[in-house]
Amino acid sequence: ARVAEALLTEGGGGAGLAEAAEAGFRRWWDALAELGLDPFVAAEDVRSRTVAVVKVPSGADALRARLRERGLVVGDGYGPWKGRHLRVAHFPVQTASMQASLLEALRHELAP
Repeated sequence: ARVAEALLTEGGGGAGLAEAAEAGFRRWWDALAELGLDPFVAAEDVRSRTVAVVKVPSGADALRARLRERGLVVGDGYGPWKGRHLRVAHFPVQTASMQASLLEALRHELAP
């Protein structure tokens, strides 16, 4: 439903949405590379443009809890990866400012 609403708002057959999704994807992965976090799916060309899955070698539960204290909801991994991944819905769920807030919080929480 959100994708359909965004398409109606953006117009143009979704070209603006595709560009925004790709920009968010790039912002996200560039920032996470700087933080030393690795994507669960190594091959960029097959990574989802709408949901990011990040490995947290030390465990994600404590980090997710600290983010939740900041009012940021980040998903967990599934199955054997539960507690070891962060799952973040990007586009069209997050605006650029929402993504910036989450990345700022991650920088703060992961700072040495």
